[in-house]
Parts: sequence; structure tokens; C-alpha cells
Amino acid sequence: MKTKAAVLRDLGKDWEIVEMDLDPPKAGEVLMRWEAAGLCHSDEHLRTGDIPVRYPIVGGHEGAGIVEEVGAGVTRLKPGDHVVCSFLPVCGHCRFCARGMTNLCDLGALLLDPNSLTIGASGDESKVYREELELDVPDANLLAAIYPDEPAAGEFHAALAAACHAYDPACHARFKAWCDEYFFLKHRNEPRGVGGIFFDDLNEGGFERCFDFMRSVGDSYLDAYLPIARRRRDTPYGERERDFQLYRRGRYVEFNLLWDRGTLFGLQSGGRTESILMSMPPEARWRYDFHPEEGSPEAALLEMLKPRDWV
Repeated sequence: MKTKAAVLRDLGKDWEIVEMDLDPPKAGEVLMRWEAAGLCHSDEHLRTGDIPVRYPIVGGHEGAGIVEEVGAGVTRLKPGDHVVCSFLPVCGHCRFCARGMTNLCDLGALLLDPNSLTIGASGDESKVYREELELDVPDANLLAAIYPDEPAAGEFHAALAAACHAYDPACHARFKAWCDEYFFLKHRNEPRGVGGIFFDDLNEGGFERCFDFMRSVGDSYLDAYLPIARRRRDTPYGERERDFQLYRRGRYVEFNLLWDRGTLFGLQSGGRTESILMSMPPEARWRYDFHPEEGSPEAALLEMLKPRDWV
């Protein structure tokens, strides 16, 4: 099977788009035809060396597609199945996966396997929503702003509200309040972002209804975030803005280590630390008793973070 892939040949090199021939799947592997895929910041860590791997390596670990062929021993998938692939390989049935904490699955250790080139090209038994959604459906869409943009925040919330309304007109207010409560740094009395929606253990109305809602939320995220990214991606910035970005990343680190349920459960239950902390930013910054200058964009952000009705 031929495919086009983003290949990184060595540390610090640029990504190259090349045509490749894929071998048939080996034991435990799945051959997929990708319908959508892309590179994310985790792939950039491969280029900078923050994640040690053996080169060359194929990037693009997140996407969706259709199963073409399965290798020996694969029982949960068959040709024709529609699947979604995630950053960390998951088994789908261990005690962590059954609780929706797929980031703690021991199969995630394969991420740093020296043979990641094969994993990136053919994938493994990817998470299939129809097998796991009945157990636990955690979802969070949060806009963690660095600089204030109230129109963007309003657009983001409006898109999520529309997705919720099709499922249950009353659920947006509940899921928004849940997000405001969960993504909150209690030790600083400070929200982590401008909010969004959060829900867990969703099983109201059966599998099909829950799956349709999850798909609607996923689609709405692209509708909400991509226009903001396109509009702001060429905004100029300098050392001041970079410094404040690192300061805000420090808030993410604090939340993740002190309040995030998945992180705390993983660390306290003896999970694989490297996998649990994989989402940590490579750089962050703290300042003692920092208060932004009155009237500055940084001060305006802190005001914008306060929970409000954006819709």
C-alpha cells in the first residue's frame, strides 16, 4: 500500500513529505487508510529532541481513517471499521481505559519505542469510540488565552453552546459551570482560562445519542478555534509577549500537578510517570508576587478570565 507521509530524517531537520510503501500489518498491528491527519506540537518535540527517538521517523500520530487490514492477534477491529487515533496507544479495556483515563494506559510506553517509525505509519489498535463510550466519556473544551480577545472568547463559547443545544438545550449551562469549577486554581483563586465546557461519565440517552453529541462537540471545536487561530497567527509579538506566555504556561503546570484528576490519580496509583507528565510544556516561568501593570493587556487578560455568561 502506498501513502504520503511527513518524515523527519534527523534531529533539527525539516519535515519532508514523501511517498512510502507500507508493509502488510504484523502481529498486533492495523493498516489504516487515513482520511484526516496532521502534525501537532508533540511532533515538533521529535524535531527538537525533547522526545528522544530513533530517526528517521514518521509524524502525524493523531487522525481518523478506515481499517484496511489487520494483523494476527487483532480482535477488536476489522476491515471497514472507522477509527480515531490518538497520541498514546491504548488497549481500551484495562482499569485505566475503562475509566476513560487512556493517557495512563501502559501501552503508552510504546510512544518512546525505538521503532516508532512503524507505529507512526501503521498505527496500533486505536481507540474506537463505539467500544468505550458506554463506559466513560470525559470531554473538555477549554480556551486558555494568553492575551485578551473578548470577541474570540464569545465566538468560542457560542460554537460550543450550539453543539450542546442540539443534544439538550439545558446542558450547556451545566457543562459550562462544570468547566468553570473544574479548571480553577484554588490556591490562587484564579481561573485557568476563559472557560468552555466539561463533562464526564456521559451516558444519557444511550450510545448513539452520546456518540452524536461527542461528534458534534468535536466538529464545533474546529468551527470555534480555527477561525481564531487563522485570524491571530500573524499577530506580531516580542520578548514581552513571550515572557508572559511562559508565565501563563506556569499556571498550566500548577493546575496539572495540583488539581488535574487524571494526573493525580496516575501519580498516586503508581502509573508510568513519563507518560503521565508527557503534556508538560518544555518551558515555563514563574515570578514572585507578579501583578501586571494597570491598564496593560496582561491586566486585561486577568479581568477577562473571570467567569461570565459569554452567550
